[in-house]
Amino acid sequence: MNAATNHEEILDRALWRRFDEVVEFPLPTVREIRMLLGRGLKYVKSGPPPIDEMGTRLRGLPHAAVEATAWTAIRIAMRGNRTAVSVEDLTAAVAATKRRRW
Repeated sequence: MNAATNHEEILDRALWRRFDEVVEFPLPTVREIRMLLGRGLKYVKSGPPPIDEMGTRLRGLPHAAVEATAWTAIRIAMRGNRTAVSVEDLTAAVAATKRRRW
């Protein structure tokens, strides 16, 4: 059986018996977070996105949360009819990501 979770504490013991093995992925480092954001925002036109300061603000979140932040920032910029992600877009995306339960 295949499954994934960021909240193993909510799984029932009967469900745990069905798994053959548990594979843990460590949380990304600040350098990896910057790389993930850069990869997620690489198709945004007009200059490099301001990802340096966002790396430290997303520390402690899983890889999926970092990717979700990049896509949320792009959607916010698109809703504003902009072709580039601004610092405000990334700040709003980080706030939205941190409100979710990861």
